Amino acid sequence: MICLLLLIGSSSFAQRNLAKGNRLFDMGQYERAIPFFEKEVNNSERLIKIEAITKIADCYRLLGNFELAEKSYKSAISKGGGKEAVYNYGLALKAAAKYAEAKEIFLRYQKLNPDDPRGLMMAKSCDLAEKMILEDPMYDVVEIKQWNTDGVEISPMYYKNGVLFSSQRKGGRKPFVSFDGANNAPLLDLYFIEFNGTDKSFANPVYFFPQLNSNLHEGPPSFSPDGNEIYFTRTVEGERLKKSDKVVQNTLQVFYSKLNKDSSWTNPKSAFYFNSINYSVFHPSLSKDGKMIFFASDMPNGVGGTDIYVSFKEKSGRWSQPFNLGPDVNSVDNELFPFYDNDGNLYFSSNGHPGMGKLDIFKSTYDSLQGWTHVENLRAPMNSIGDDICYFEGEDPGKGFIVSDRINGTGLDDIYIFNKKEPLEIIFDYDYLHLKDLSAYNQLTFSVSKSDKKSVDLEENENYFTFKPDLGENYRITVRKDGFLFNRIDFTVKETSDSTREFIVLSSMKDLDVKLITAVKIEKPEEEVTTEEVFVEEEKVSFMKKVKDVFKGNKYEEYELSKFMSYKEFDLMQDYVVFDGVEAKQFVDDKDPLVKKSNEKGHLKFRMKNQENNKIVLNKLTDDQLAQVEEKIALLDSLKNLKDSLNNELV
Repeated sequence: MICLLLLIGSSSFAQRNLAKGNRLFDMGQYERAIPFFEKEVNNSERLIKIEAITKIADCYRLLGNFELAEKSYKSAISKGGGKEAVYNYGLALKAAAKYAEAKEIFLRYQKLNPDDPRGLMMAKSCDLAEKMILEDPMYDVVEIKQWNTDGVEISPMYYKNGVLFSSQRKGGRKPFVSFDGANNAPLLDLYFIEFNGTDKSFANPVYFFPQLNSNLHEGPPSFSPDGNEIYFTRTVEGERLKKSDKVVQNTLQVFYSKLNKDSSWTNPKSAFYFNSINYSVFHPSLSKDGKMIFFASDMPNGVGGTDIYVSFKEKSGRWSQPFNLGPDVNSVDNELFPFYDNDGNLYFSSNGHPGMGKLDIFKSTYDSLQGWTHVENLRAPMNSIGDDICYFEGEDPGKGFIVSDRINGTGLDDIYIFNKKEPLEIIFDYDYLHLKDLSAYNQLTFSVSKSDKKSVDLEENENYFTFKPDLGENYRITVRKDGFLFNRIDFTVKETSDSTREFIVLSSMKDLDVKLITAVKIEKPEEEVTTEEVFVEEEKVSFMKKVKDVFKGNKYEEYELSKFMSYKEFDLMQDYVVFDGVEAKQFVDDKDPLVKKSNEKGHLKFRMKNQENNKIVLNKLTDDQLAQVEEKIALLDSLKNLKDSLNNELV
């Protein structure tokens, strides 16, 4: 009897250790779960021992310690571990970039479980990963060390004149409730930094985003086209794992808030009727027109673990029932972080499609007959052997941000900036040359010199370098990347007898895009007139008091809400009168010219091949168009007079 009681007691303790470990495992607290499993690795009961060793291996794999994960999986399998241990062993090998060994394990799993498509798919994935590593990269990817901490930074996106992202950094809010120390770290909160695409703007201060942060996690956001509405992810208290359990299994929901006239945000509320405490709805991404919203969810009846869904905005303003994007996008594993771009492409992260390591970033396009299909891996260096998530780009396609926990990063999850490798672009109008400063994306620097090798001073205007070339003078643009020569561009601007402009250009190292803008720059009055400049002093004082109240008690620097209101994205053409339908011709050697006309924005673009001599002839403006320039100058003069009179009245 005593022996029987001892056996029962031993088994009871073992079950208790496994239960504690599994509970922490389910909460994502892998490091804290390992000691409970380790207490049972020498248990005399075979099944308990196997479960403990297998769970230790799972913990190490999810923590990224692949060496210890491999060792534990081998031990579990040798002691009779199940088919899932074999599959996860393959995942650990693949995540460590041991593709040949991983392929063998996945094929072994396929034989053990022929009805599961994951084995064969992951074996093919190992072949693809080896191939992708050897390919020439299509992107430049650089970590933004100035923004990253030793914690988590995720979901960067452009907003107004900067970048909004979610971060788990010191100075953020602490959890309102903490169970077993599971949430002692700062919560994920929203932060903002002014950023214009230049390398020097990386060093701008980080601001605590007002009003939307709470004593819960705030994660991936998405804004309406005008920036006045936000949808974002927030944790909510979900169901308890057991009725008697103190630990609550939190879920994720999408919340909604709107910008008031005084630049405060409305109290966030649930965005969808299908938000739930039984499953998660998260990672929203609005379409450009605001009529579709994509998101991830583990709601019932999906294809895999978490799937990508889309909902449509109805006339009433309510969002429709969610539609699953189907098995071409959604796999038997997890799809997360959807991003819908301006051209109708969907980007998302997945560990269920053939990839390089754990989560990879993929692209899908919509076909009116087949739906969402053509899933494409973005390959290295956009993807790595780590988790690669949170693809986001702005108005300029091919430039944006990703998040990764790849090797040599600063923290747990870090923000990286990317730039798709495309020909350099230089911009001419009738009188000026413009070079866009995208040094944050492409690390390029420019210098301009005349034929006598004297350097030319470039004027900095927001994130453009500008100068006015002398007609008939020969110039050279020298472009460097990381200190090394990247390209040399020789050019001359001439005016012909009929007043047309000729742009003669030779790119000596790489292909080049030349953009013409059919517009005339006008000289503005000394003081620029904008509607934002007219304030009544009493209102300004009252408004700033509200701003300070919003930030009271926050450790991060305050950010004036008025900056969100008054900012207008810098437009190179703001000092110009623009004309469309102006004709230009590109001559290459003795071939027939390529003829184009400027669009409604006054833009024309020509591709110039490396080492080819190109001449572009731009038609002169008509008398009617020149008269419009004079009218604009007269209008600015009248606005200046109006502002002067208003200021005199206020005084």
